[in-house]
Formats: sequence, C-alpha cells, structure tokens
Amino acid sequence: MSENNERIKKKYNRISKIYDAMDRMIKNKWREELLKSVRGTVLEVGVGTGANLEYYPNNIDLIGIDFSPGMLKYAKKKAAGLSVRSVH
Repeated sequence: MSENNERIKKKYNRISKIYDAMDRMIKNKWREELLKSVRGTVLEVGVGTGANLEYYPNNIDLIGIDFSPGMLKYAKKKAAGLSVRSVH
C-alpha cells in the first residue's frame, strides 16, 4: 500500500470516534428516502461508521466495506443490532 494510502487510512481511523457527529450534515430523512426502495444484494463501498445501515430495508442482502479499520469497528457494532449480513 502506498504511503499516501496509509496516511489517509490513519486519518480516518483517528476521526472514526467523532465521524457520526460530523456526518449529521446528511439528514436522516434523506437517507430514508434514498434507501427505502433498495432491493436484492447491495454493496456499500465506504460504509464508514455504518450511518446508513438502519435505513436499509430488512429484506436485502447488504455487504458493507471500508478502507479504515477504525470506521469498520463502529459499523460492525451498529450492524450487530440489525439484520445485516456482513461488514468488512
């Protein structure tokens, strides 16, 4: 992995603790509207801390991936309480 990629990963790992507060710029109503009609198998690339997870319909097969282990730690906690297949 390049030095630049490592630098970016470290930055996202550092901000993962406060990312949800920063992500409030996207209104929950917008998430609901955007994701309510999603069907089938969904791959969310850049799942971050999992802010979208609770807005997906229950009948989908969702896989979330992210570059940052720090972000994934929070997404996995959120996914554990939902019917999400996997977060990597």
